[in-house]
Amino acid sequence: MAPQLLRLLVRSLSHTQTNVKFLFFIYKNFSLIAYISWRCGIDVFATGGIGGVHRDGHVTMDVSADLTTLAQVNMAVVCAGAKSILDLPRTLEYLETMGVNVVGYQTKEFPSFFTRTSGLPLQCCVDTPQELAQILCAWSFSILSF
Repeated sequence: MAPQLLRLLVRSLSHTQTNVKFLFFIYKNFSLIAYISWRCGIDVFATGGIGGVHRDGHVTMDVSADLTTLAQVNMAVVCAGAKSILDLPRTLEYLETMGVNVVGYQTKEFPSFFTRTSGLPLQCCVDTPQELAQILCAWSFSILSF
């Protein structure tokens, strides 16, 4: 049997584990790798950029699974923002709606993957690793106290 090339998502993980006999290559994506990392107890995860709400997403409902995963996993994700081809204002709004804490490190604007600026101001910004660590500790404590 030839190896199968699959693009796995969190929703397809259990199906794939039980039905694929020869898994040669997994097309990696942020949502799946972040979810597996979180399940393994990893608290901080770094990636280049995240997905988001696609242009015309308010019509097509095309929203990356990355945003749902960010709302569900209890981990800090370090990245260069959402990919610049996306609808960044709607992506930020979606993250806010889902309760995802977006913190700018040494920036006051939401980065757009290839550039440090997008024109979209952030509500929470820090300049030092110590400030970021304090926010993460406070956030972790508040999550655990529910």
